[in-house]
Amino acid sequence: MPGVCTLTIIRECIGKILSKSVSFATIKECKYVSVLIPEEGLKLIINLTLSADGGVKAVVERVSDNQIALKLKASLKQ
Repeated sequence: MPGVCTLTIIRECIGKILSKSVSFATIKECKYVSVLIPEEGLKLIINLTLSADGGVKAVVERVSDNQIALKLKASLKQ
């Protein structure tokens, strides 16, 4: 799955959690640890840590093997 698609999924999940539209203001770190191959039944675990100052940390893992696919540190804007 292209990296931009993964970032879009994370951004949309954060928006749903916060019940508002958000976008990335800055991306301090975005490390793709392994490839996500789009396939039927692909399930992801997205662990988010949100801070009061708009910061976000995300770790994305595949459910099937709990292998980390992406680590992200960014800040958000509304």
